[in-house]
Amino acid sequence: MSAAREAAEKAMQEHGLTVVSVFVPYSQSRNKAAGWQSLNWRVTLLRNGRGVVTTEYAAGIAHCPSYKNPPTFPGGKVDTYNRGRQVAEEIETGRACAGFYESIGAVKRGAKIEPDACDVVNSLILDAGVIDCGSFEDWASEYGYDTDSRKAEAIYRACLELALKMRAGLGDACMASLRDAFADY
Repeated sequence: MSAAREAAEKAMQEHGLTVVSVFVPYSQSRNKAAGWQSLNWRVTLLRNGRGVVTTEYAAGIAHCPSYKNPPTFPGGKVDTYNRGRQVAEEIETGRACAGFYESIGAVKRGAKIEPDACDVVNSLILDAGVIDCGSFEDWASEYGYDTDSRKAEAIYRACLELALKMRAGLGDACMASLRDAFADY
């Protein structure tokens, strides 16, 4: 385990942070309209068992078990057709796909796919960084968004809302501690 991961896990433990998730099928996700295949969850950050913030969280298909360990042909070449089918199954069901029973049209399903708690908290901390920007223009400049974009402004407002909820639920000292702990994550 890397030192950055250890620091992140230690900070989460010290502050009593846990993450609870509910899987959202790809067909019902916000990413479907954009055509971005992903694993999707509704996540809640808890501090000592009390909800701090609930939001959507997504991870790209590289986080799918079938993408990481694809089916192969004899000789080791990746079976891209079946990997694609398995990934599609995983992003829709939230369960690892071990293959298909072709003769009966069934799927071999495995364990639930959960988001990594440290990845979720890191994402939330990064999004909450908006609170350190003085204005939308400062934020847009810092993160590479067009200051003349309504879409960018909507993202800014969503990040700001999240940041304010996190600050209310965690406090400034905890937020600063988490930023430091996740700095190299």
